Amino acid sequence: NVDQATMDDYMFDEFDDGSSRMVGEQQVEKMREFLKEYSDQLREIEEALDESLSEVWDPVVDPVALNVEPYEQTTLVELINTENKLFNKVMLVFATLCKEIDQLVDVAQNKFYAPFLLFGQEGTDTEEGDIQVQIGKMLPFLIDLSNYVNRVNSVVQNLIRQLASLYQKNQELYKKSFKGVHLNKVFNYISKILTVLITLDEIIGQNKRFRAAWNNYRRMTG
Repeated sequence: NVDQATMDDYMFDEFDDGSSRMVGEQQVEKMREFLKEYSDQLREIEEALDESLSEVWDPVVDPVALNVEPYEQTTLVELINTENKLFNKVMLVFATLCKEIDQLVDVAQNKFYAPFLLFGQEGTDTEEGDIQVQIGKMLPFLIDLSNYVNRVNSVVQNLIRQLASLYQKNQELYKKSFKGVHLNKVFNYISKILTVLITLDEIIGQNKRFRAAWNNYRRMTG
């Protein structure tokens, strides 16, 4: 019996030669290498996306740029197509005016903001008369700005007149089709274009060098 007990202890006694620990360490090391490689791949993807999605185009680093913005080929007339012909006409008018507002906002951001923001930022002293010459060269640009503001005023007035004409309780179209309709999108577009005018006022008003140059030009030509 004693010999049998000794044999059982020998057979079932755990023997650790270190192999289990070595296998575990190898698995941990493989997992560590995998996580490091995976994190490096994620970092490379993030950097690639940051460069490709950037709104700023660097002509030195990126000599060629592709515009991948989708182009909508469907016309407003095709999009606004219901059985109510009068409703179609009203919505077409509002959609056309809102689309023009989008274009006007784009013009302001890409054409008018930067020149007024950068005017006088050269940081060099100019001689007497140079600033007047600079303003004189800007006259065609200022005329474009004046025409732009007049167009914005015309579009906003047209939009408000359309709303005032539509939202009248005695208006038959209002009773049948628009009594429960709130054209929030139209009001949002009005706020967008008014924001452009306020932004232009602030940019020009805050540029002291432009105001001083304009006053000098007016005195010289007055």
